[in-house]
Amino acid sequence: GEMLFSPDDFISRQDLCLIYTNVVGKNPKHYARDEILQMRPVLANSKQHTLDHFSDFNHIAPSLQGAVGLAYQDDVLEKTFNLRPEQLTGKTGFKPTASISRKEALLFLYQFGLRDNR
Repeated sequence: GEMLFSPDDFISRQDLCLIYTNVVGKNPKHYARDEILQMRPVLANSKQHTLDHFSDFNHIAPSLQGAVGLAYQDDVLEKTFNLRPEQLTGKTGFKPTASISRKEALLFLYQFGLRDNR
């Protein structure tokens, strides 16, 4: 297809996690599956707050679970979507296929300081 930016098109939350890992240079393939499943933010106070305990974990695309885990571990989910570990593992969940606009994604990347500082 055409290579258009289409700023009004949507991407999913799990796609944003992949963008994040690519920008910061973290490759989910460098982690064993068991490591990915046990990822959690440093300040998460419970082993029940790991990625594999997300209430909608089975809705995360298997190919994107590593990216979501790394973003979760780096507090991206809380800072971007205001989702704390207890919400992700509770009724709220992550909603991995929920859409965000590309414009929101770029604003997110800019806010996180993931820009060229030349």
